Amino acid sequence: NVDIYIVDSGIRPTHIDFHGRVSCGLNLVPDETCEDLHGHGTHVAGIAAGQTHGVAKEANLISVKVFNRHGVALISQLLGAVEFVIRSRSLRGNGTAVVNLSVGTAKSWSLNWAIEKASKEGLVFVVGGGNNGGNACSYSPSSAEAAITVGATTIADNRASFSNIGPCLDIFAPGETILSASHTSDTATATKSGTSMATAFVSGAAALYIEQNRSLNAFEIKSSILESTVPGIVRDLPEFLATPNRL
Repeated sequence: NVDIYIVDSGIRPTHIDFHGRVSCGLNLVPDETCEDLHGHGTHVAGIAAGQTHGVAKEANLISVKVFNRHGVALISQLLGAVEFVIRSRSLRGNGTAVVNLSVGTAKSWSLNWAIEKASKEGLVFVVGGGNNGGNACSYSPSSAEAAITVGATTIADNRASFSNIGPCLDIFAPGETILSASHTSDTATATKSGTSMATAFVSGAAALYIEQNRSLNAFEIKSSILESTVPGIVRDLPEFLATPNRL
């Protein structure tokens, strides 16, 4: 089964949606365990690979915890996460893997470069376009050229009002009022909105592509996903920024 690294707040491993497919790869948060004390990571993992609400229902979920209980992560922790997934993928020997990075920070050339380097090592990075309602090119990792950068749509295929736009976006996916697993109990669910949720859908799709095309590298997987999108369907995209219209 394909590996999906969830770089986030942790994942509740005992949730019934995951059926024992969750492992703790690395915890980079001081004074906390690998446990998800925030909820964001469990929700994202459920969309990417949950049995009930997920896309890649048999994928392995590897938690890389960078967010603390308040949802805060440092650039140094994100860089440490990228270095870890490079080493982990090599040690696991399970071929091309997916890295879900539903996080947004000020533009960081070091983070973008690290993602470029990792992509050459067989890692498909799927990253959030950001929830600032602005230009995704102004932030990281949404401005990382090697990554698949995801914007959010509503149920009516309109751009979600919070979703960033601009030429650094690669694709849109559903990101408003999304139901998935919650960290509060082994059976709980929660509804959340954001480009994080949209990113998780694409991460799951990437894992399915890898499962069917084991010989493809990270860049070929990205190209395959973008070629399979439906063009011109997303509404409410402003004309002043050249935002790719792919769903």
